[in-house]
Amino acid sequence: MNMRDLIEKDIAYQERLIKVYSDELRGLPKGTLYLKRNRGKYEFYVVDPKSKKRKYIRKEQIALVEGLKKRRYLESALKVMTRNVEGERRLLASYKAYEYDSITSRAPAAYNLMKHYSGEVLHETTMGLKVRSKSEAIICEALYANGIEFEYERTLTLNKAGEGPVTFHPDFSFKN
Repeated sequence: MNMRDLIEKDIAYQERLIKVYSDELRGLPKGTLYLKRNRGKYEFYVVDPKSKKRKYIRKEQIALVEGLKKRRYLESALKVMTRNVEGERRLLASYKAYEYDSITSRAPAAYNLMKHYSGEVLHETTMGLKVRSKSEAIICEALYANGIEFEYERTLTLNKAGEGPVTFHPDFSFKN
């Protein structure tokens, strides 16, 4: 499993939780919890969300306190998960996989060597390019040392009159 899969799974998980938490919020008491110390004892109050008035919560109404605590948790968790999902979606939009096939598919043609040959590579240049002969290695080193951009064994397809397309693999190709 790669990172993209993990992020997509996390998004799906958080979206399910967002739905469950949103549904659960509908059944909880409205308002916020307010705590006041009066003559050395703590008193709980519920604050009405519209009027902002406080109403005392009696000891036998402990379920109301628990409901308001749960509401606060769920509302906070929903904000966090919503931001997480948005952030993870932004990450996925710009995320590039780092697995070998993904990296090599984005690399310049010079790095995707000899896909069309089954022959053995005999020499490796100091820049990591694998070539078939010592002469090719010397040429590669000279081109690289002089800053000349090239591609090694790039596929070249030309249309031959009367025969259609013909494919070649020249040792070196240069950019204009």
